[in-house]
Amino acid sequence: MAQQKTIKSPIHFSGIGIHSGNPVSATIFPAPANTGFVFVRLDQNNAKIPASPDNLSENLLRATRLCANGVTVDTPEHILAALYGLGVSNAIIELDAPEVPILDGSAAPFCQELLKVGLEEQGLNAIPIQITDPIIVEDGPAQIVILPCETFKITYILEYDDAVVGQQTVHFTITPDTFADAISPARTFGFTHEIDALRKAGLAKGGRPGENAILISEHGYDTPIRFENECATHKVLDIIGDFAILARPLNGHIMAIRSGHALNAKAVQAIQERC
Repeated sequence: MAQQKTIKSPIHFSGIGIHSGNPVSATIFPAPANTGFVFVRLDQNNAKIPASPDNLSENLLRATRLCANGVTVDTPEHILAALYGLGVSNAIIELDAPEVPILDGSAAPFCQELLKVGLEEQGLNAIPIQITDPIIVEDGPAQIVILPCETFKITYILEYDDAVVGQQTVHFTITPDTFADAISPARTFGFTHEIDALRKAGLAKGGRPGENAILISEHGYDTPIRFENECATHKVLDIIGDFAILARPLNGHIMAIRSGHALNAKAVQAIQERC
């Protein structure tokens, strides 16, 4: 059984929030065993927001929100995906604003810095959550099925009535190497016809097509894609980040069709209730 791990030294990032558009700095610190992932809002008297299914909020569209004692953290999914995908068990993430920086729209910048500083084992086992019976959550045509498995696997089917994206299917066995090389570079994406509505809702104010997001129109992608099925792969990245909120390794096969953050949250809460 693998041991719990933390990072060897702090890492600092600066950027903007993709939804707020405001500047934000984030620093990841090592943390003791059994800490899990804990956000600290420096601008809110060092309020602590643990990444926990109990702290998942339903009050943010198109992203994940954590909330504890009235203090929130928005869009934590990419930084959590980098930690969880590389096998980190424990970390403190300090922020000076409500939203994690989007950087280039993927988890690769976080991942690269984590690999540079390295990880250290902490002498205690990282006890996995073992899926023993199928778990199914649905929302209209979107569905997540989690099946028993001895490893962590994700299959994702993306379907859009769109000639550019269409249907994309990807399958991964999640390991640190697979995450770093094949998943972490996948960027967030959106469609030109959505932009006005998102901004009227107070979202995507920090979106910079070609810099921190892929923008898709009827004419194609606004920037060269990094690999085939990048959109579906980013959905896998989001699942990893959202399931990191469980704060334990997962042995199970996640099969997702058209799911997003809201359904991911329901699946995480279903796992907490049943396992």
